[in-house]
Amino acid sequence: MVYKVFTENHSNETRLDLPPVYIWVLSTLEICVAEGRANRIILSYPSYPLDNQASAPSHDESYWAPPFVAYPVLFDFSAPASLGSLRRLAEQRLATVDVPRDLGHLAYQMGLSDVDFEKRESFIELKTSPRSPALVRAYYILRHGLAELDSDCLRNLADPEVRRGYVFCPVDLDNSPAISTRFDSAHSRNETWFLGKPMQSNIEHVLRTDGMRSQVERRPIPVPGEQFYRRESGIIFVADISHYGRAMQYVRANMRSFDSTGDEFAEMLSTNLIALFYAMLGRLGVTQVQFAGDGFVAALPSRLFFDDDETAACANILDAWSALIAKIERQNLGIRDESHHIGSRLAIHYGQYRFGRLGGVDSFSPAFDGYSIVEAVRVEQGLRDFLMSDGTEDLHDLSSHHMAVASSLDHLLETGVGSDGSRFPAGWEQLRRTRLTVKEYDSDVTIFSYLYHAGA
Repeated sequence: MVYKVFTENHSNETRLDLPPVYIWVLSTLEICVAEGRANRIILSYPSYPLDNQASAPSHDESYWAPPFVAYPVLFDFSAPASLGSLRRLAEQRLATVDVPRDLGHLAYQMGLSDVDFEKRESFIELKTSPRSPALVRAYYILRHGLAELDSDCLRNLADPEVRRGYVFCPVDLDNSPAISTRFDSAHSRNETWFLGKPMQSNIEHVLRTDGMRSQVERRPIPVPGEQFYRRESGIIFVADISHYGRAMQYVRANMRSFDSTGDEFAEMLSTNLIALFYAMLGRLGVTQVQFAGDGFVAALPSRLFFDDDETAACANILDAWSALIAKIERQNLGIRDESHHIGSRLAIHYGQYRFGRLGGVDSFSPAFDGYSIVEAVRVEQGLRDFLMSDGTEDLHDLSSHHMAVASSLDHLLETGVGSDGSRFPAGWEQLRRTRLTVKEYDSDVTIFSYLYHAGA
């Protein structure tokens, strides 16, 4: 086992059990966020595990770490054998850099302004490398805390859409159900895990050492709960691929070649479908989305409508969806049995919702919330049930692609033309107006069918 911590109280005469192959100075930034009564420290995932490393951990995970700036420490002929030699090399390296300026640059890259840092107790780790356990490394941990910042940039700490990848780790590790401990044979020590990934030993040491942990919690940055999400109004659309499971079964059983199995063809079909979803949403500039198997829930907030034109926004959504349908139909050409072709359902609604880290500091991914989201999902479910019910054979004969427009968008069906000349819904034939009932939801919708023609 190679893991030792040396504090400022350790003598320079202390001998190092093994000489480090590499030495790094890590200038860490500890940011304690307070939401309500919860104190959390911001961690991120700076690196995925490296491939082909000798003695790499079997879990194939890298490590949560606080934001940091790293400085490599070079030495010429022999590695340091004593703590004093190690400290001297680290201090010589620090004399060549401007740590406060680099921390300020790090904060700037994190979207933080008007910041103030406080220096905290430092320490040295001698350990096997987290990513390359066959190597022994030394880390001089130069700790800093974020003491103050401009309140206008709190959303950059909250990271509501998880674009920065932050997680909020409990400061009190011993009393959190989200924390677990596992023995790792590659590093021959117990590691602390959070959200299914291990934590770097330096932040674990800080949070498990009373004096250091109290430094972290002494000046938390209050972040109101509403910073963790947005309240929006916009177009909500719910999509689902019909007969997808049946098509996958057919592909597995009937499609194979000399070098590909049915399962591989099925995976190819699934991969292509997901790629089509991303391409369609990317074309629209939509990033508020949640995928669920062969479908998704997405929203285009009204603040992103071009020229504030709701009709044109809906027309753009349907143009992108129609282009996706054309690609689905081209995939159907590879399935000889037409009864196993896949179709689609689309539900469009307008309303208010929330999107972001709805659980505040407990959130690790963005999500939707709001009755309008529930309504949109119920419309799609109601469309599915309606198409499967008796007396709708005429709908099946017309097309395998259907759409339900909720009553919240009835006014668009009446006006029909956006500022750019786009009609809503272009290329779709109105079949009937009906009432859909699913669970607690009951509303009038207009059902459309898309008449796809190859080469159109």
